[in-house]
Amino acid sequence: MSKAVIVGTGGHAQVIWAAWQAVQGTSGGSPIDVVGWLEYPDYQGTDRLLGLPVFTETDESFVALSQLGVRSFYFGLGMIKAMPTRWDIFQRIQAYGLTPETLIHPTALVDHTAIIEPGCVIGVRAVIQPFARLGAATIVNTGSIVEHHACIGHNVHLAPGSITCGNTQVGAHSLVGAGAVVLQQVLIGQQVTIGAGSVVTQTIGDGITAVGSPIRSLPKTASPARSLSSHVSLPF
Repeated sequence: MSKAVIVGTGGHAQVIWAAWQAVQGTSGGSPIDVVGWLEYPDYQGTDRLLGLPVFTETDESFVALSQLGVRSFYFGLGMIKAMPTRWDIFQRIQAYGLTPETLIHPTALVDHTAIIEPGCVIGVRAVIQPFARLGAATIVNTGSIVEHHACIGHNVHLAPGSITCGNTQVGAHSLVGAGAVVLQQVLIGQQVTIGAGSVVTQTIGDGITAVGSPIRSLPKTASPARSLSSHVSLPF
């Protein structure tokens, strides 16, 4: 059986642990065994969580993980202050030689024509419709719906209960808040934050925070964070 660690120990990481256990309870279970958690180098918390050891992101830990046969990881970091920083961590873990795994909760409905890049998490009762596409390290949280032909960039967080309608695009490093609705054929740029409960009826440019129903943009308080990948172009 392949072995993996969960990156992080916080709430989202523990949701991944619960989802992995749910998969284990289905017919056939998971072909991947979770053997521990992986935290920041300066982590000061407990050395065990839910019965599993906590490793820190050091060269020594990666040697130990390799000796244990760990070859992959589930990305357990949820929404953090700077979404591109989350992407930077995702790339850094890969640079140590671990491969990102996608985890789909057994209650989620995912059409076989959907394209899902590595490192995604698809939560409880989430729905991914035909020909949708999810970029790497994207979170489709509890009860979220990604409709047909929607194109979601990498490192996006679709918060619980959000709906992205058909033929929408959401750029990399963006957050669509809980219960928000992105109407069909709407384009959302990179590093965008859509407030909870908003209804997005129009194109939203890069680096914008927008809220309300109908949507309105808030004044910028700082320049958007730089892109961390030279190959990024909407929506990936």
